[in-house]
Amino acid sequence: MNSSNAIVDRFASFSDYLYSSEFKKNPKANVFSPLRKVSSQPADNNYLPLLYELKVEVIKYLNFKEFFAFSSINVDNYLSIRSDDLLVERVIKKEVRSRILLRLEDLQQKAQQYPFDLDDEIETNFFQNAVVPSIAYSPGPSKLVFNMVPEMNNKHSFEFVNLFRHLCKLAMDDSINRFSRALICSLTIDINNRMTLKECRKGTLFALSFIGIASHINQLSSIEDKDIKLSRLANMIEDEKIDIKKLHQANIYNKVLALSEKKEFYWYTFIDSLHA
Repeated sequence: MNSSNAIVDRFASFSDYLYSSEFKKNPKANVFSPLRKVSSQPADNNYLPLLYELKVEVIKYLNFKEFFAFSSINVDNYLSIRSDDLLVERVIKKEVRSRILLRLEDLQQKAQQYPFDLDDEIETNFFQNAVVPSIAYSPGPSKLVFNMVPEMNNKHSFEFVNLFRHLCKLAMDDSINRFSRALICSLTIDINNRMTLKECRKGTLFALSFIGIASHINQLSSIEDKDIKLSRLANMIEDEKIDIKKLHQANIYNKVLALSEKKEFYWYTFIDSLHA
């Protein structure tokens, strides 16, 4: 077997993989497959491989790094645990949730360190561009990618500052379920970062429109599986299946809440109206 094909061998860190397009395309992939060849023999006089029920119970308490170590104890663990697609999927899901919450905590810290009031008028510089706070793109789980184009009155700089402010406000809004806040913030950051890295100049505007719409969707008790639906919308945006003008207009005109008040909001009809 060629070990270089395994995901764990192709990425510098597991974080890089979780934030990659490859994870987005197939989040259920077994990151250890194909397994490396092992030449040692199973340990004598042991009771491995573990019973399935026991394996499931054990992984409840392990993050990915611990799971990696636990599955390396001996050949039995290695073969039994790393080849179990469902078991690996459960660990990765837990790791993704943990990292989403870590992004929220990082955003909350940045919001507290932000030198201006989040509702103040945005300051401008000599070129009439928004003054972009370095904390918005400083290292950390919630880092935003920002490509500033040196030109007068660049509206992208204002969109970027507004995006960072919206993220900070949502992160600090204790009236919203903690994981819902974390997920919306994380999806928003991914949209901005991935699309900006693809040299899409509208990446920040897509992210800004998404966070507004997602926040409104989150208020509607009539919508089921919001996390799944918002994740799919984010994927459609990143795959450029959504028209930016339609998305932007839906956000600024509060289309979600307006339709909901008239009891005319239907998820799939709304999504169809946004298609490019």
